[in-house]
Amino acid sequence: MPNYDFEFASPSGRLRQTFTLDDHRPLGPQVDEIFAELNARGVMLEGAPDERPAILWQGSELDPSLTPMELEISNVRALEIVMVPPTENYSPDLEGPPTAYFPKGAYASALLGFAGGSCAWFSVAWATDLSAVVSSYALLDIVSMGFLGGCVGTFVLGGTALRSDGALFEGGLLGLLLGGIAGVLGGVMGVEAGTIVASLTSFTIGRIVLWAVSGLTIGLILGLRFWNADPHRALDGALWGTLFGAVGGAVLVLPGPFDFWQAVAYCLTGFGIGVGLVLPGQRRSWGLLELEIKDDRAVGLMWVREWLLRPGSRLTVAQSVELECDGRECTARSVGGREATVMGRPLPTILQDCDRLVLGDSRYVFRVLAGGE
Repeated sequence: MPNYDFEFASPSGRLRQTFTLDDHRPLGPQVDEIFAELNARGVMLEGAPDERPAILWQGSELDPSLTPMELEISNVRALEIVMVPPTENYSPDLEGPPTAYFPKGAYASALLGFAGGSCAWFSVAWATDLSAVVSSYALLDIVSMGFLGGCVGTFVLGGTALRSDGALFEGGLLGLLLGGIAGVLGGVMGVEAGTIVASLTSFTIGRIVLWAVSGLTIGLILGLRFWNADPHRALDGALWGTLFGAVGGAVLVLPGPFDFWQAVAYCLTGFGIGVGLVLPGQRRSWGLLELEIKDDRAVGLMWVREWLLRPGSRLTVAQSVELECDGRECTARSVGGREATVMGRPLPTILQDCDRLVLGDSRYVFRVLAGGE
């Protein structure tokens, strides 16, 4: 791939740097990567807060949707990055179609739900050995659902709290209490409903109903944790909990090694509840701010930080940058503390999809998601 020289103005003067471009990829995403690299180096483009960057070659602005080959440019002459006045009535399209991006928080929640199901299975295996205490199958089912709700709630709500405000202990404890209560309540209702259905149909259908009712109750009550921010998440948890609870109940009665199918059932149910409590809510959000790099190192999946943005949202990042979403615009403003830039642009500035906010040795990415409910 050929090397291209880029010239641009910075507060310290005129600079020229060399970057590699792929002639077969659109120019826009490659330039965004260059901006991110410049931000990481601490290089800021000179321009007004409301101006946008443009790429010029031989004095003409290039279409970022085309490839260098389609633009018929060469590396004989340098490309120029300039800041130009914004397009008339420009604002990021937060009401457009979703970007092809699956938030890391959804991956993390799915894995944490799976881990919570695994924890519940180990706990149930221990409780099964307490035959002197758990003296009936009905009581064992109720205890098992209590373990399932408590473990999944601890992992999922703890992880959600860690990703938003770092309150891992408080979130995990709340998840344990809510999930444990939901599991026991769901187990009681599920045993009753399953017994009635089994008497009318079959034992297999009765078990499926027991697990579906338990999954519904666990997902619903854990979803109430997000009522103030998004009341729909309780319904999300109930729907996904019902679906994956029914699948777990169906897996549990498959012929073969019971312990194996039992483990699969708990893990699948936990996985479904974890996804349902996070992913649909993310898809309803207008935007997402996600921590990419901290201390100059990429952030791992389980330690990712994210904040959902909706119309009217106001968020302060590291006590240095305030994000305010008003109507169809999300604006980043400096409120003191460390110096910050967005894709080389000084603050304040309107955020666009895939913009990188550089703040000290940390970097955040702004994503436009579904664009509202």
